[in-house]
Amino acid sequence: MERLNQTKKHSGNNPVFGDRGTDTFTFDVPANEAFERAEIEIVASNRGGARISERPATLDSGGGKRVGVNWWFDGGQPWRGNGLIEYTVKAFTISMSAATRRVVRLMQGLTDATCGVYLKRVGGDVLVASNENAKFEPASTIKALHLYHAFREIERGAATLNEMVTLPGSDFCVANQDNDPYTRETMRETLRRMMRSSDNSATEAIRRRFGKASLRTTAATLGMSHTELKHNLGCGWAPEMGGHNWTTLVDLGRLFENVAAGNPFPNNQAAFNDTIQNWVFPEWIDIVDQEARRLEAEQPGRLSAAEIQTFKNGMKNYFKPGGYEGPDQDGGGRSFWGVYTSLAGLLILPARRNNVIEERKFCHGVFVSNGTTPANCYTARVTGTTEIVREEIRNALKTFQ
Repeated sequence: MERLNQTKKHSGNNPVFGDRGTDTFTFDVPANEAFERAEIEIVASNRGGARISERPATLDSGGGKRVGVNWWFDGGQPWRGNGLIEYTVKAFTISMSAATRRVVRLMQGLTDATCGVYLKRVGGDVLVASNENAKFEPASTIKALHLYHAFREIERGAATLNEMVTLPGSDFCVANQDNDPYTRETMRETLRRMMRSSDNSATEAIRRRFGKASLRTTAATLGMSHTELKHNLGCGWAPEMGGHNWTTLVDLGRLFENVAAGNPFPNNQAAFNDTIQNWVFPEWIDIVDQEARRLEAEQPGRLSAAEIQTFKNGMKNYFKPGGYEGPDQDGGGRSFWGVYTSLAGLLILPARRNNVIEERKFCHGVFVSNGTTPANCYTARVTGTTEIVREEIRNALKTFQ
């Protein structure tokens, strides 16, 4: 949204070298928005110039935000003639909740990469979202699609958990499939290796078993319209391998929301839950303790140790992380070291209503893309995954008071 649009003009007769000044413009950023950028456009100039010298911090909100502009005349040689500088300065904001702003600022404080976050209540509102529709390289996170497709086929009887699947050797990216060394595992074990160990040979076995075209069809059925499967997992994004795979946090959210609300595997839900990684991050347990202490300070004696433990016991998390790094090229053919790390999943929090514990379900996802320092990218991803659910943990924990 455009929150500032003002034009300013300075002129003078026979200006001398060094004539200059500063203009300051103020504007407000509503609480549900965040400052994005400021721009300056030179409308007219004769021996004059202007540039932005001051702007709010990215993602700031609140009243009295300032944009400063330095302007000047350069009389040149000879020092005669009229001086003129006329410019328009603009400031733009983006819609962003306080929770989103908090998480994104934490992540961007750790890395120069592009960061994305997404948290949506299953069947309900989007609670945290930034770059949620931006395409990114998901690496192994996209294996959640392979898992969904396999269970879809199992559910309809076109495959079984006990059938034997051929797993290629570790050199499957370059080996001839006809002569590729292999092992044999059950479908159940192959899927577990793909999701729990992120085994690329197991993933390749699932791709060969069902076909990439079928995976793409399933993605389309789920509404994952921005998901593109190009290279085979574990083979990298080099052009000869097909290039980058792409998806968005919204697309991944559609997959996990379908698992949570669509009941796609009524006969195999327990097996699905047992196959995918399904543990609660210790950082989330720490948040429970932190928020419990804050609630206790606000209302002493309202939240017992037993209630806190009941809350922790009721938390569930089904997820898939992924990460790649290596030499890459941008759209202009310039080389850089690409770092891509992401995680998406389904969080379930317990909540008490009328003395009955119910489940609140949330699709969650985070990505960090194209940072210059790998360690910082991974730290930012962990930070985003940790903090994205803080407000909802607190809200659910309050129901136990």
